[in-house]
Amino acid sequence: MVRYFTLFFLLLAWLPSNVGAMEYYTDFIPYKGRVEITYEIPNDQLQFVTHTNGYITFFNFIAIFEDENGNIIKSDIWKRSYKIENYQETSLLSQSIFGDVSLSIPPGSYRLITRVEGMHSSEVGLNEESVQVPDFNSQSPLISGIKFLKTVKWSNGDSLNTPKTDLTPVVQYYPNPRRTYEEEEDIAFQFEIYSTDTCQLTAIWKIVDCDQKIVFEGKKTIESSEWSPFSVLNRIRSPGRSSPRVGVGLERRTLPHSRTHPPDSGQKESGEFRFHNSQITIHHSQFTKGGDYFLRVQVAEDSDPARGGTTSTATFSLDFSIFYTEENYIERVEKMEYLATPEEMKVLKNAPPEEREKVYQEFWKKHDPTPITERNEVEEEYFRRVEIADEQFTPPDQGWRSDRGRIYIKLGPPDQVQEQAFSLSTNPYQIWHYFGHNYQFVFVDEHGIGQYTLTNREEEIRADRERR
Repeated sequence: MVRYFTLFFLLLAWLPSNVGAMEYYTDFIPYKGRVEITYEIPNDQLQFVTHTNGYITFFNFIAIFEDENGNIIKSDIWKRSYKIENYQETSLLSQSIFGDVSLSIPPGSYRLITRVEGMHSSEVGLNEESVQVPDFNSQSPLISGIKFLKTVKWSNGDSLNTPKTDLTPVVQYYPNPRRTYEEEEDIAFQFEIYSTDTCQLTAIWKIVDCDQKIVFEGKKTIESSEWSPFSVLNRIRSPGRSSPRVGVGLERRTLPHSRTHPPDSGQKESGEFRFHNSQITIHHSQFTKGGDYFLRVQVAEDSDPARGGTTSTATFSLDFSIFYTEENYIERVEKMEYLATPEEMKVLKNAPPEEREKVYQEFWKKHDPTPITERNEVEEEYFRRVEIADEQFTPPDQGWRSDRGRIYIKLGPPDQVQEQAFSLSTNPYQIWHYFGHNYQFVFVDEHGIGQYTLTNREEEIRADRERR
């Protein structure tokens, strides 16, 4: 009981009343001897103040690891700053602060809590997830988790300290915690391999799309001369490293009441390990459609996966513009049929390729409640409901095309759902209540397979009429 009250008051001191108001993204990558947490904070989530020749923001990034009993095993704070020159960039959704932190922690299962605190405002962000830290001494060879990266390409002449005559191309990488890529962005990822034997090994990777089709395969041979000595101490990086649009670390300190561990993270060496750091970049032309993808990396002896080794897996997404291909555009437009009129749908579908973006933007401009801002809240909410419908009303129901999906997209979540499971006398059914408008929709699973049909369509007609 004492422990819970201690933890409660400790967290209470950190948490302002509007906790969770800030949106940010994190990813967790386990390595031998350390873990890394990458983050992305959109510029508009932090408060900037005037500074010499520009604007600056300061924030704290906090990481807390709890065991299954709620004990704090490790916790750290990193103080960061980020400076820009242009005021407009302070509120752009399209620009973010990227960074990563690393710390040592023993193998095990944990609850990871991360927090971002803006130093010039009361807003705070809070994320939680369950994470697993593997034991990297169980066998050899071993492979770490997968860290996804984004690329920034420019010429040396873009630098203030470089003559404009030097236009040598430069590529720099920074963390991608969202694991999302847009069209014409190369997919990059990094991993480490550990071995007590410096023999030749092969890293093999395969990417599969949501239809289980192999999109890309590759491999890399690691020669015996390419291995480097492994040391836990030199793998815990200083938080001061920066990259494009990455906040520079100013200070790192350990939180009070945290239980710390020696740098070996509880992982006892079973022989002298050596390691190899691999970074892979795949050109965007290998991918022709957006969606979710599955990445599998395996380390094996002599290019033969059957001869042992370990595997690391991860998922990532390609968020292609709806105008990238005709297939993307038509798929997007078809999902707008619950808001657009038949005449508007005809115009959208029949627009020639060079006019599609203009026609599409003109449609949503008519439904934009705040046209002077970058965001269109109605468009965002509409496609958020489409995504939820696809997730909740899964086959044999038809996602956004199902009866429940259609009502959900039009009206949002119901205020109350009455549900009757299968019985000998009745088919399964659901009754959705929208008390504010006095709507009631009855869905029946007539065949007992999970496909619900709306039985009172006159209620939908009434709702459509009142929404116009």
